[in-house]
Order: sequence, then C-alpha cells, then structure tokens
Amino acid sequence: MIYTEGVDFNGEQFFDVKADSLNENSYESPDDQPEICRAATHWMPRPFVDPNAQMAAQAGQWVHCSPALLKAGVSCAHTPRRPCQCRPENGGHDHFIAFNVTEASRATAQTELMRDRSMDKYRFFYRIDGLDLVPGNKTAGFCFSVLTQALADLIQIQVPSIEIERLMSDVHQRIARVGGSVYEAGQQAQILFVEGTACPRAFIADPLFGGSLGADPETFGRLHRPDRLDWIGPEVEYTPHNCDTPDQAIILVVLVQAWAEYARAKLRDRSRQLE
Repeated sequence: MIYTEGVDFNGEQFFDVKADSLNENSYESPDDQPEICRAATHWMPRPFVDPNAQMAAQAGQWVHCSPALLKAGVSCAHTPRRPCQCRPENGGHDHFIAFNVTEASRATAQTELMRDRSMDKYRFFYRIDGLDLVPGNKTAGFCFSVLTQALADLIQIQVPSIEIERLMSDVHQRIARVGGSVYEAGQQAQILFVEGTACPRAFIADPLFGGSLGADPETFGRLHRPDRLDWIGPEVEYTPHNCDTPDQAIILVVLVQAWAEYARAKLRDRSRQLE
C-alpha cells in the first residue's frame, strides 16, 4: 500500500501496488515505472487478505494529531494527514496510523490516546494575568493562577530534595541566560514548596529586597482535603508582594514558567501511574 503526499490521481492518494514496482532500478527506463509509484512518499506492507478477499485486519485508522501521538513517534511532516472535522480552520488535522496485524500495535495506539485524554484536564492548568514592568512602589509584577485540582494532585506527590535542587539549578541557568541586571538581582531567587511535595507555596525573586508571589496560607491545608477543594474555588491565585522593579517581575516569570514545566511532567507521570 502506498500514499502519495502532495499529489493525487483523480482525488485518490492510497493505492495497492506490487512491492517490486517501487524499485526504479527494475525498469529499463525510469519512464517505464508507473506514475503513482514514482509519486509514492509513504508505503507499508498490505495486511493479510483471506481467500474471500476480505481484510483480516484494518490497514489503519485516522487519529487526531495530539502531543501524545507526536511523542509516540508520529511525524507531522511525513505521516499521511487530512484536515480534521473539529477545527480545520485552525490547522487541526488527523494522521493515518497504519496498524501491524497484531493486537499489540492497536493496544499501544489506544494507550497513547488514553494517556493524552487523561492529561486533558491539565492542558491549560495555569496562567499569568496583568504582567506589569512599571518600576515603582509595588507597581510591577503579575498574578499567577493555577488550577486547584492540579495543586491538589501535586501536593500528594512526594518529591526528594535532590529533585528540587535540580529544578532550582535549571532556574538559575535560565536567569543567567537573561543576563544583565536581571541576573544580578536573581542570584537568590527561589521557590518555596509545601514540604516534600511538588506544590509551591511561594515564588521569591529576592529574599532580602523583596519581589514575590504567594497564596493564602490556608489554601495549602485545604488542598490536602478533597472534600474542601470547593472552599478554594476552581483556581488558586498567587498574588505579587513588594514587587517594585521590572527585574523582579522578569525573575518571577522565569520561576513560574520553570515550575509549570516541571509540574506538568509530574502530573503526566502521575496520570500514567494511575492507569
């Protein structure tokens, strides 16, 4: 079975051909090779066909493009694709995923899709609001909101201190890459966590000169209680305190973004463990 990406023949792009017809060296002249074979960009062995010419297994199926699919090794550039039915105007698309004739390959594809669905609730689990870089008395900074359920899950994840040390090392490398006055001001930047967990209490640009984001302290006790999450509301808001300079605001952006990337990885791992 072959697919001709970027070229169609009377609207068709999938064709059954003999394997040796794809070898241009088997022809006296390249022009003797069938045109559809010259146009082939992807190919796969045709699954077994029984004596009644009924497919013993599906050749494959169209699957919506997703982060899990890409992580599984599917290439947007080199896998057959079509506009999806949900939001094609935004570039959404499906890929044709070929099956092996074993049940194992189907199970693998289904597992990856299930993992992607399990992370849907965390797809947009944080946001930055009202970023301001105006210098002055408490005029800089922003509000950082995180999905309550995400924090409730993160507070259940036990994290060794060495892992936090690696995270903070990454944070300081990022601040160093910014350079200049931001680097100078961010030498003592830190994230305070609920002890032993991946849930942050506060983000601090400088313990001495100020510039931090923090949440209501009572929130963290409630996060341990599933029956009290409604008391918190859908989001936990970390608000700025004594943030007076653009440098402090930029340092805080680096802190929250580095934490968010780390937290998403922890949530993904947790979802997989619960499958």
